Amino acid sequence: MARYLSLIFKNWKQKKDRFVLILLGAILIGGGMNLLFSLTETKQGTIVDTLQNKWESSYHIVVRPTGTKSITEEHNLFEPNYLSGISGGITLEQYHTIKNMDDIQVAAPLSIIGFMNINILLDNLSIDEPGIYKIEEKITTNNTLNDYSKTRESYFSRGIYEEATPEIYRKYGFTSFDGDLYKGSPLLLAGIDPIEEAKLVGLNKSVISSPDSSYFSDDNLVKSYTLEELGYVGVQGELTEFPVILSTHPSIKENTQINVTKLDIPFESNLERKESLEKISKNGGESFLNTINGNEISNFQYTANDIHNKWLDLFSNNTVKNATELSGPLYEKTSSLSYKEEPSPFPNRWKNAYSLDSVNENTDDGVVMFREAQLKGTSIKNRPRLQPYLIGMYDPTDLDISKNTENELPMETYKSPTGTHVLDSNNNPINPTEDVYPTSNIYEPLIQSPSMLTTIEAAQKILGDKAISSVRIKIKDVTDFSEESQQKLEKIAEEIEEETGLEADIMLGSSPSPVIVNITTNNKEIGWMEQAWIKVGASMQILQETTLGYSSIIIILIIVAMVYVFSTTYVTFLARKREFAILLAMGWKVKHIQMLILFESLFIGFIICITSLFVQFLVQSLSGYQLLYSKLLLLILFILFIYIIGPLIPILLIGKINPNEILKNDEISSKKTIIHVKSLISLIINSIFRRKLRNSISIIAIAIPTSLLVVYIYISLRLDGILFSSWLGEYVALEINIVHYLSVAIAFFISILTISELMWQNLTERKKEFALLYVVGWKKRDITKVIIGEGAIIGVIGGFIGAFIAICILYFMYHSLDIKSLWIIAIAIIIPIISGIIGSLIPLKKVTKIQPISFLKT
Repeated sequence: MARYLSLIFKNWKQKKDRFVLILLGAILIGGGMNLLFSLTETKQGTIVDTLQNKWESSYHIVVRPTGTKSITEEHNLFEPNYLSGISGGITLEQYHTIKNMDDIQVAAPLSIIGFMNINILLDNLSIDEPGIYKIEEKITTNNTLNDYSKTRESYFSRGIYEEATPEIYRKYGFTSFDGDLYKGSPLLLAGIDPIEEAKLVGLNKSVISSPDSSYFSDDNLVKSYTLEELGYVGVQGELTEFPVILSTHPSIKENTQINVTKLDIPFESNLERKESLEKISKNGGESFLNTINGNEISNFQYTANDIHNKWLDLFSNNTVKNATELSGPLYEKTSSLSYKEEPSPFPNRWKNAYSLDSVNENTDDGVVMFREAQLKGTSIKNRPRLQPYLIGMYDPTDLDISKNTENELPMETYKSPTGTHVLDSNNNPINPTEDVYPTSNIYEPLIQSPSMLTTIEAAQKILGDKAISSVRIKIKDVTDFSEESQQKLEKIAEEIEEETGLEADIMLGSSPSPVIVNITTNNKEIGWMEQAWIKVGASMQILQETTLGYSSIIIILIIVAMVYVFSTTYVTFLARKREFAILLAMGWKVKHIQMLILFESLFIGFIICITSLFVQFLVQSLSGYQLLYSKLLLLILFILFIYIIGPLIPILLIGKINPNEILKNDEISSKKTIIHVKSLISLIINSIFRRKLRNSISIIAIAIPTSLLVVYIYISLRLDGILFSSWLGEYVALEINIVHYLSVAIAFFISILTISELMWQNLTERKKEFALLYVVGWKKRDITKVIIGEGAIIGVIGGFIGAFIAICILYFMYHSLDIKSLWIIAIAIIIPIISGIIGSLIPLKKVTKIQPISFLKT
């Protein structure tokens, strides 16, 4: 052993430059692999913990009627209020089939019944002075994208015709006004199963505690009466009486202004009234009144919050005179939106973009519609008549639902969707951006959440057998973030679809994703709205892609390290072939020289292991993370393994050395040229092909790490595409970028060292050839051009081979390639050229200092 060490140290002392390269490579391989292994384990653990913490959600699976899929689901995206756009479709029998399945912990049905337009008393106005008055009610919003405005005008008189009949209205435009100011508010009504909803989101615990407020109970009955029983003789139909609980928070955002104006029309005396009435009747009644100015006598302004508080006051003060004040027909049902996919104006910020155009119809008062009317053409007398009675109030902020922006699921029952106006119709940024909220326009893109909740029993009485819109499901024993949990969810979802024929989507592990929507009205662009849509399965996709990404880091570095070790040992064999021939001539046995090569390789491996332990100590001291001893031992064994297999080929080649041929060989090649030498290019090509085997190894040494580097860049970009497609992914991305950049740097430097090793040996063996060129008149710059040219051409060939290898690896991994990302293949050509040039520059200085006389004398 001492003899081997002596020879090793003497060789390193004589060839200090190569020893520095070997030592640098050992530090990069040992330290780099340990650092990356530690960081990868740390970051992978952090990501799993993050996904575990943010994986849990209010429900695991959502079941919908068949035929409710949207074009957006092609990208696993769900609009934030998609459940509210489904009006029934699931029977009670299908629901019970789901509920009775094994492993179903919670099956909470949701029925979006529709809208009730209920009048709420806002104020009272006492007017006794004779005259004609106008009441103007104006509803406005605070943003330009969702500029919903509606104005309603009516007229009444004092002094005559205060109790207006239909005939008086047709003749003069007057209506009756008793001083009470009412506002009609469309409120969305939804049905739930009280027991299941309590288990799903703790709805029972969110009910306001007071003597007049309680949760659903068996005492809250649903009753149906025929209209004839209620005194409507000869009128067909039923009235359904049912319990409701009311949300303490408004589901819309708008302002209401009521102005009362006394018109400038003489109306004090009987004569003035008679003349004015004749003039009004003669000129068109109400249309004539619309042209008359006046003086404002009263002004009232209300926000959506004010109006909702009026509701709460009525209930909490128990001032509802009787239940019939809340009765009325079903005003409208909900419907879905029809999106069209279109190119994103800024794809780096918004990967997915859609357009949403208004439908080809407006309401009678000119309100723009983005949803199809469901009850249009259905007479009021043929619509279900509803009579809710209030039993309690609930606070949606007290519900047991996720409030984390990274994994919030669409709980439309309790929270209205929102948006942000970010771009105008010319794709220019809105500064500052404007928040967009639902309004009382029930046909707009952002539909309000239900303000009133009743029972599924009531929903079935109102809508019939297919009253349920969706079922939100929780599965037993799905508590951890793992492939096993995902497989269990997939199995149950398949069973639901097979047994019921409904659509079942796994929502657990989803995350909001930024999507931009181009809002247009009758094909005229209004602007772009950003929304947080739901990216289905974001957590599992992140786990799978990050696992693949991290595995690629380790695999790439392992292969690059193995190529480097093989190249180093092979170069060592070539550089010392003459020395080995002398040892064989002196009587050394082949096995002794083989042991020398193996011992030197293992000694370098031992240095790398020491370096790895030192880096591990630093990582542990700085980060507090301790790599498991089993994994540390595995890393050390792997390092020793690659330094055992690395010298196997040189060990086998030792037996083929012929001392006589090696010692009498002069290093100037006498082989025939491939092409006639007329230029530097032809000289370079001849030089490369005269050493086919040697330069083939150089090409492979360049191609393999470069192609693997391209594979990693492709995986990293694909991973970034996955991560930045959702808010949870953006959060995770912050944890892993350092590993990306560090692994790229280490792999690149190791590949450069590999190239330098081979180029160094190639140039060292050609010193006599370069000396002869100096003698015949070549300049240093000419020699420099030849060396750099050889490195560049080897790089070009290696680049094409590397590109082919990269394509094969990527196709094997993903079974398809994203054509848009194949620009990365260009890197497979550029990097080898740069690497070949850099690799040739390192030994260049030594070669250009050759003294021709000293070489030609030998």
